[in-house]
Amino acid sequence: MQELLDQARALGSAIAQHDRMTRFVEAEAAVRKDPEASRLLDEHRKHVDKVGELEKEGKPIEPADKQRLKALQDSLSGSEPIKALIAAQADYIEMMQEVYKAVQQPISERGAAHHAHEEK
Repeated sequence: MQELLDQARALGSAIAQHDRMTRFVEAEAAVRKDPEASRLLDEHRKHVDKVGELEKEGKPIEPADKQRLKALQDSLSGSEPIKALIAAQADYIEMMQEVYKAVQQPISERGAAHHAHEEK
């Protein structure tokens, strides 16, 4: 078990040092340092949460809420720090999905082989 945990820590360290992780962390920092970008992102998150709660509760979403959400989304798409964050986040997520697939592949193959052996 310890060997497996050591390998997992090594993978975590490699991910932490990867260029995509570095770009993601730097993009997050850039948004935090930009007061307007931070404000826009915070407002957007709050409004998305509000609309989500309304949907969850089965309450109608007022046209003003829809318009506000659209206006916030438009503002976000015009913010360079936020565009950079979204791009860096997408790259990071893609990397993590590929890592997951690579880890999962031998597990799935072994499970399929074991299942096939049981059916014989």
